[in-house]
Amino acid sequence: DLVDTLEMMVQSQARIRRKQRLRPKERNMEEQNLIMRAKELLMERNNMSESEAHRYIQKCSMDSGTNLVETAQMVISLIHV
Repeated sequence: DLVDTLEMMVQSQARIRRKQRLRPKERNMEEQNLIMRAKELLMERNNMSESEAHRYIQKCSMDSGTNLVETAQMVISLIHV
């Protein structure tokens, strides 16, 4: 019936969203450059390695509920005050 069909469609969409979340996000060059610039600033200012800077941006991103690019933009704007 209609309810079963709707339920199957909802479950199918949820499966598709889960697969998309598991796949690494493809970023354009501008986004990659923003993340790299934020990492460079953290490396210079805080004596971090690249992996430490990347992990720091990831953690801030998760803690604040923003994506990596938005977090990188925040890091850049805070350091360039």
